[in-house]
Amino acid sequence: FNWLENIQDWCISRQLWWGHRIPVWYAQGDAQASSRYFVARSESEARKQAEAELGVGVELRQDEDVLDTWFSSGLWPFATVGWPVQEGQDGSEFARFYPSSVMETGYDILFFWVARMMMLGIEFTGKPPFHTIYLHGLVRDASGQKMSKTKGNVVDPLETIDSMGTDALRLSLVTGVTPGMDVPLSMEKITANRNFANKLWNTARFIVMGISELDPADRQALAVLGPMGEEEMMRLALPERWVISRCHELVDRVTSQLCAYDFGPAGQAIYSFLWDEYADWFIEISKRRIGSSDVTAAQQARRVLVYV
Repeated sequence: FNWLENIQDWCISRQLWWGHRIPVWYAQGDAQASSRYFVARSESEARKQAEAELGVGVELRQDEDVLDTWFSSGLWPFATVGWPVQEGQDGSEFARFYPSSVMETGYDILFFWVARMMMLGIEFTGKPPFHTIYLHGLVRDASGQKMSKTKGNVVDPLETIDSMGTDALRLSLVTGVTPGMDVPLSMEKITANRNFANKLWNTARFIVMGISELDPADRQALAVLGPMGEEEMMRLALPERWVISRCHELVDRVTSQLCAYDFGPAGQAIYSFLWDEYADWFIEISKRRIGSSDVTAAQQARRVLVYV
């Protein structure tokens, strides 16, 4: 924690075209007046300070520079929800949304941004802006190298989305990730997840086609209103009971992983279950049961297909 215990002053001003203008007003006039400056939330507040000290009619000039980018970014958690205007107002956006809960960001800007949000939040509002910080890694190429236009190893997200789809890219960034560790991204991985997305689409299409010809009452009977109970499960055949038990185990495991911000293993568990057990195993078995002359078996198969 040396970076917090040994904090050094930093220049908070920048000569940029845009940003939060520095809230400092300089008095104009003789040498004595021009050496005075006033820090305030508004020009009217600064003028009150100046006139109380230098007299009515004093001329003021606001600093032309803007706040350093990271200083401005540090104000983000509360400045975006109505601070300071709504401070102390019950039912306001500031009261409803500050503080928040989880901050997710890359480890490379832990001090530049996250620490300053924490410092400024406590300083100006008396409350930390969030209670949990989730640090993800940096996205690198397949060999772990930093992406660079010079190296020619950049994976363009817009081009990737156009060719592979948004879901494939999102899943590639989430699965196989350990908090704080970098994310090696390759087109092979994205292609595999595109195939998984296609598998999900074909699975949903199979289920929808299988129930589209049922009458409304039979379709309504397939509605999932909550977890399946033990009594109903015991009436099912072995294949249906097995896949439901595996589904329930998956839900418990993934819920625990998500609560612990362990997104990579959660994504991998969902991937493995849906592809290997649900799509490749149970759906193939259900096709025979739905196509058989056994009405009960067909009804149970459809019920479990929709339930899972």
